[in-house]
Amino acid sequence: MAVIGVLARVEVAERDCVVASLGRIEGVTPFLIDEPGRIGLVVEADTLEAAHKRLVDEIDPTPGVLGTWPVFVHAENETAESTVWDVFSTSVASEGEMNE
Repeated sequence: MAVIGVLARVEVAERDCVVASLGRIEGVTPFLIDEPGRIGLVVEADTLEAAHKRLVDEIDPTPGVLGTWPVFVHAENETAESTVWDVFSTSVASEGEMNE
């Protein structure tokens, strides 16, 4: 089981629609934070690779999502600690950068 915490930057005017859209994705729980244009997400999946795929294939392309940054990772039954960074290092953008 893998759980990741994600900070998402979203269009301010579209925040409520984005939260509703993301809430319909299996394994994704959005929550509001006290900063306009940002929301938090808890992403749950069977493996880190599945969580990464969900982030890249389902969350990032959601209309109104401007960028995502994993800020917490917990994984059980993974083979090596380095797997966490191997999976996420290719898509993590710094503040102000676009995810590729």
